[in-house]
Parts: sequence; structure tokens; C-alpha cells
Amino acid sequence: MSKHHGIVTPIAIEWSPKRVRLFDSGSKSHFEFASLREASSAAGNRPVTVGVSRRNVFIRTVRLPNAAIEDLRPLVQMRLGEMFPVDAADLAYDIMLMDNVTAEGRMVLIAAMPVNDLRELAASIKSSGLKVVRVLPVSLGSVYLSLGTGHETSAVVSEDLTGIGIDIIADRALMSSRVTVGTATLETEVCRTHQMIGLPCGDSIATADIRFPEARYQSSSSPLEALTTVEASNATINLRLPEVVAAERISIRRTSTLRGTMLLLATAGVWIVLLSMYKTKVAAVSKEVSKYSGTTKQLSKTKVAEENKANALAAVQTLIAPSFRPAQRISDILSAVDRNVPDGLWLNGLTLERGKEMQLRGVAKSSGPVSAFTHNLESDGRFRGIHLSFSNSSLIDKTPVQLISVGAIPIGNIPFADVSKKKK
Repeated sequence: MSKHHGIVTPIAIEWSPKRVRLFDSGSKSHFEFASLREASSAAGNRPVTVGVSRRNVFIRTVRLPNAAIEDLRPLVQMRLGEMFPVDAADLAYDIMLMDNVTAEGRMVLIAAMPVNDLRELAASIKSSGLKVVRVLPVSLGSVYLSLGTGHETSAVVSEDLTGIGIDIIADRALMSSRVTVGTATLETEVCRTHQMIGLPCGDSIATADIRFPEARYQSSSSPLEALTTVEASNATINLRLPEVVAAERISIRRTSTLRGTMLLLATAGVWIVLLSMYKTKVAAVSKEVSKYSGTTKQLSKTKVAEENKANALAAVQTLIAPSFRPAQRISDILSAVDRNVPDGLWLNGLTLERGKEMQLRGVAKSSGPVSAFTHNLESDGRFRGIHLSFSNSSLIDKTPVQLISVGAIPIGNIPFADVSKKKK
């Protein structure tokens, strides 16, 4: 399975352990097979995108700090066990940055798949001989289907290999994905799916393979078909086995080391040339010094004076350097806060600025976890001035909770002095 994206694949295959569905964008045809081996005859040697069925993949959309994707992976890895009902060690995952960015951070889509299921899929791909360029949730195709019909927010209802798929799109992001077997009306199931993630019931798009008269919009396409479009080719999610990802990172590090060695050798060569030129210049200068000894002495005094100035400036630089390199990086502060959160308390907001008090907002089941949280922060040694800014009682779905805000100052978070105004 390739790590690359940005390739428009003419073939998309929806995979489940017992059945697969293939879409050929060339002939606009759908086919169903019992396995990937059987589907390989229809795919030939063309690039293939594999969309994992909704029952075999987990989807979660969260807001994280607006940082580079590689900087966010350790944070996601640390919280993986909290987000999904499977132990983090048993999951393979990948993330995708969304366009939705606010003051609270960037929306990030997290897709996770049980390692055993992904290992089964990888073995099937290998034995089938398919040219698979990426593996991602088939529900991601609903985002591109919805956007292609001009809707940034909608519920896409389509046929899944194991039932009827309901994918909720909000602000161009996949917020929820589930499968229903039709125990209630589709209209009821769609509304229930909205309510499960705290959204009001909204408009629906029914695909051609679904009978859903209550849907406001209809589409002749399907999420599987949308995975073969140009827009879908930019999706960065590619589910791969943990050992494959680890081997790839080792390869990247080796390549970086090799490049660094080559650069070091090239730099050494340049320095050799410069040293040779320097020696030639020194000989010429020595010749001139013997001719102008008086001038040389004066220049030597000037040199000493300038060196003293440079040393004084270096001392000043050493003094102010800590102001530009705080004792704690933001990532260190986030890690320290995260490990001190007790059971029964969830953080949903954080405000942190240079030289200002950090504000932590969250929800607790009772006052016990709140006290434990402030005690943990005080015992950690990384914070001072910990205090409970406010604690309000509230209800979430008839469950009593405490809405809290805790203030703390990260130790070593030095403010800049405002010298723009002179004192009289």
C-alpha cells in the first residue's frame, strides 16, 4: 500500500471482510465480488483506491492546535485510546487536516482501524496483486459527493455493504459515520445521527441506490464513486500497518542522515578551499604589516576595543536569551496538562499566551475530579498560581455535570516588558 496521495484512481473498491464492491470510473459500472482476488480481474493493472466499509473503521473529528500534521501525530497517538472504544495499541490510524480553522484550533479528521482487520486487508491486497495506492474510509467519499452537489453541510445516505450508511457532513468536514440496518425509518435514523453528535436535524442527500423519499436532495453518484474524483485525490489519509509506518520513518531518517553527511563533506571541501585562500591572504597581509607596523599597532588597538564591545554585546545577548527561549515549550505544557487530567473530567478548551495566565476549560462529572485536577497541577511542579476560576452546575442530556475553568501560570513563561512608553 503506497503512502502517496494526489493520484486520481480510475478504480475504487469498497472493502468489507465478506464482500467487496468495485466502481470503474471508465465504464461508470458497479460490480460486486466475494473478495479482492476476484475483483482484481476487473481492475487489471490500474491504480486502485480502497474504501474501508463503515463497520470496519472508526471516524472522529476533533479540533486541535493549528500546527503541522507531523507535530499533531504524537498528540493524537497519546489520546487515541480516549477517542475510540479500542485499545490504542490495537489501532492503526492516520489524520487529515481540514480547512476549518478558528481561534480554538484546526479541525482534524482522525480515521482508525483495528490492526487485525487492516492486516487481513493488507494480506488480501498482496494476494490479489491489486495496485492499491491508498486505503481510507469509504465514508470520506461522502464529503466530496456533498461538496460536488454544492452542499458544505448535509447528511449523505447511501448503500453500505453491511446496511445503509449515514454520513454527517458539517462545514466541509466528516463529523460522523454509521450504518443502520433499517430498524426505524431513514428520516428518524438520520435525525438520530445528527443528535448523537449534538447537531440539529438537517437536510439529506440520498444517492441513486437508496429509496429515501423524505430526502431533500438526490444524487446519481455514490461515496464510492466520489473517491475516484480529482477532489478526493487530495485526501491525505492512508491507513497503513504500524510496522509499515515505522519502517518508512526509519527510511526517512536514514535518508536525512545521508543527506546531512553529504552536506557535511561538501562544507568541509568549501572550508579547505577557503583555508587555502586564507593562508595566501595572510602571507600577503604579513608582508604589508612589516611595511606598515605603525598602522598595524593602531589597528590592533581598534580591534581590541571592538572585541570588548562584542564581548559586552555577547553578555547582553546571554542575559536576554532566556526571554526568547521559554523554559517550557507549548507542547511540553500540553503534555503536562494532559497527564494530570483525572478520570471523570474532560478538557474542551485551552487558552495560552506568552507571559499570561493559562486558562483550562472543561466538564466534570462531579467536584471530586475538579479538586483532583487542581491538586495534580500543584504537585506537578510545572505550574504556579493554580486556582479555580469558576465552577457552574449544568446538565448534559439530563446528566448533572460541572462546567469549570481553571487558571494556572506555566513556570518559566516569561513576559516581554513594554518599553514603548518612557517613564517620566
